Amino acid sequence: MAEKGGKCPVFLFFSVNASGQFCGVAEMSGRVDFSKNMPFWQHDKWNGFFPVKWHIIKDVSNPRLRHIILENNENKPVTNSRDTQEVKFPQGTEMLNIFKSYSAKTSILDDFGFYENRQKALQEKRAKPTTPTLDNSLSKIVESSQFQKLDDSKSHKLVLVEVKEALPSKCCVPSKSW
Repeated sequence: MAEKGGKCPVFLFFSVNASGQFCGVAEMSGRVDFSKNMPFWQHDKWNGFFPVKWHIIKDVSNPRLRHIILENNENKPVTNSRDTQEVKFPQGTEMLNIFKSYSAKTSILDDFGFYENRQKALQEKRAKPTTPTLDNSLSKIVESSQFQKLDDSKSHKLVLVEVKEALPSKCCVPSKSW
């Protein structure tokens, strides 16, 4: 659809590095702005940001998704993917259905205290000027957001994003263009 000049939504599956689980699904709600940087990433390989709209925030363990194989990633399970790994429509739809139907007891929102403390420790270690901490702003956004049902008739592009630090309401993208 993008080749024909039409717009198609881009959905992002989030997971915290080495957590053994995915933690949510968001949709890009605006263009990438490469002129701005976000100060909270552990590595300086990221630049720019884009706004996202959260659709699902819950922990889904890797074993629930491991059976989904990505042909465009050497036939590895989706759980072995890395940042910016594209997920084809059938596999992405299956992931969305699992997220939708899974009854989770936890979410990344439960872990913000841990991530805020880790961020503060990293900032002190770097001895750079302090940056604002994540003050549970995501939970405020989630509370005020209206989650809409995904329209099955639309064409969607699905992209896997692996979160390296905490889960922001604006996401950074790799410095290489995709």
